[in-house]
Amino acid sequence: MIFVTDKGRMANNIFQYGQLYAWGREHGRRTLSMRFAHKYPDFRITNEPRHNFAVYLIAKMAAKLGLMPTVAFNQLGEDVERQQQAMLTNRHVLVTGWCVRFPDLFEKYRDEIVSLFDFKPRVRRHVAATMSGNERGTVTLGIHIRRGDYRCWCDGRYYFDDREYISVARQFMRLHEGRPTAIYICTNDPLVDRDEYRRELSEARVVFPDGTPAEDLCLLSECDYIVGPPSTFTLVASMYRDAPLYWMADGRHELRLEDFHTFDYQARHFDNYYTENNALTTAEVAERRPLITLITAVYNTADYLRECIDSVVAQTYDNWELLLVDDGSTDGSGQICDEYAAKDSRINVVHKKNSGKADACNMAIKMAKGEYIGFVDSDDWVEPDMLQSLLTVVLATGKDAVACGYMNEFVGETTYDPLCRQQTALTHNEVIAMLYDRRLYGYMHGRLFRRELLVEPVPQLRRYEDFAVIYKWLSHGNGLTLCPRNLYHYRQRQSSIMNSMDDRMFGFIKLLEEVYHFIKENHVLPERQNKALAVKNCMRIAKDIARNAHGKKNTVRLYDIRETLNRLSPITYLKSDLKLRWRVWLLRHSIVGFKGAVRLDQLFVTNHQENDRTFYK
Repeated sequence: MIFVTDKGRMANNIFQYGQLYAWGREHGRRTLSMRFAHKYPDFRITNEPRHNFAVYLIAKMAAKLGLMPTVAFNQLGEDVERQQQAMLTNRHVLVTGWCVRFPDLFEKYRDEIVSLFDFKPRVRRHVAATMSGNERGTVTLGIHIRRGDYRCWCDGRYYFDDREYISVARQFMRLHEGRPTAIYICTNDPLVDRDEYRRELSEARVVFPDGTPAEDLCLLSECDYIVGPPSTFTLVASMYRDAPLYWMADGRHELRLEDFHTFDYQARHFDNYYTENNALTTAEVAERRPLITLITAVYNTADYLRECIDSVVAQTYDNWELLLVDDGSTDGSGQICDEYAAKDSRINVVHKKNSGKADACNMAIKMAKGEYIGFVDSDDWVEPDMLQSLLTVVLATGKDAVACGYMNEFVGETTYDPLCRQQTALTHNEVIAMLYDRRLYGYMHGRLFRRELLVEPVPQLRRYEDFAVIYKWLSHGNGLTLCPRNLYHYRQRQSSIMNSMDDRMFGFIKLLEEVYHFIKENHVLPERQNKALAVKNCMRIAKDIARNAHGKKNTVRLYDIRETLNRLSPITYLKSDLKLRWRVWLLRHSIVGFKGAVRLDQLFVTNHQENDRTFYK
């Protein structure tokens, strides 16, 4: 007897057991799935002899005690002669590992495998009821939205946002123009904006079944076509009736009917999606060699400008152009720009009257020739492999933007500010939510943006110009990938606008209210999430004002924030945060009580002594 077991999800277990069942049928060996002996009750295989919990416990104990050998299939493409010999010669053997592949035998015995994993009547009745009501001649499309672990799997290459799924569905509808269409969207992602799907796909019948994994699998198998990122879930769904399956590998691909393939074709090519395409090598990036435009607005930074330009010239990736916009400098910065442009043809200089950083950036964006655009402040510098690293990440994941972490440079001290622990691909909704929630800095520097995103001009503001436009840029794309490396050196200066405390907290809340309305009008986030983040931001800033500012002027500002909260009524929260709810209630009912509570709470906050650090001049 071959006892088959492994960790993993339901569809993985079906695909693994199907391979070994087919091998056993071919070689006269009986097989038993230990996973389906106790874990998944919705399939006919659980009615088969010996598929029960008692046999599962006995086999598991025998393996632990060493009473039967274990055979592992842990590496794709390996020579499996040794494993096959062990399965033939041992009376009982435990087989583990998902990397077992016998495609010819699987196809030969596929009808028997499908019969074993047929759904029980309860599941089929549920699916039949869900799919009832379609008019005659309706073509059905099953979409599997996979998020969760796909944020990191294959560097997030197959992590798509709602707009990309909607785009595929609309293209499918155009391919079947003239026929009624029903679209069944199977997902367990709570952040899916269902209203957006119904609004954008209003010509079709859009259904969110909200079934169990077995019910969703059964429903997808009954659809005329299946769409989703590469996964065993959609692969196994296609197995039942050979439903044509399209695996999304690029959110910008124009869908054609010939992109749909049979189960056997997809099963034989499945492993390529994560053995060949999961990352780009340095050589592959060099072969594509997209031009990168770096933009630096320069104003009276002669003391630091050479270090900035030298760090760009030293990049290991050399297909870049640097646009230096001298914004009316009076300290010799313009002459330094000209000096470097004379030595390197990739550096171009524009001299203009002083009109501010935003105007300088807007001028450079119009001049940019690059496929990707990045920004470097003239008093900062970057690591030698920043462009190479960011470009590798953005090409590997297929997102429209990428961001790295920072090194905050004080005099004689560096602090590190990574964005994440591992490379993480975000949808455009998620990255805007992170910006809005202040879990991601709203800086332009330390990022690369696909050129097409930079639609809106950088606004002329005293501060927060970056944040005021970056969320709009990112709303046009398919997302952003977080790079775990710290590649940008952010010089902390006394004269920096960002380090000026004057009015900055209150100015930010007016900007956040603009962001709230933008998100609401453009349906970027569900309204409940949008409003909850707006409330959270109001309270953060109110808390900062109460702690750090004094006088009548700032009491008036707290009243203004209270009015902002009133405009957001009824107030919603994303989670049960009793402290936040208490502070909101206090601020809405007693400004004096709110200030007293916040300052009392401050007594218990650890002082990190950031004020003891020395800033650059």
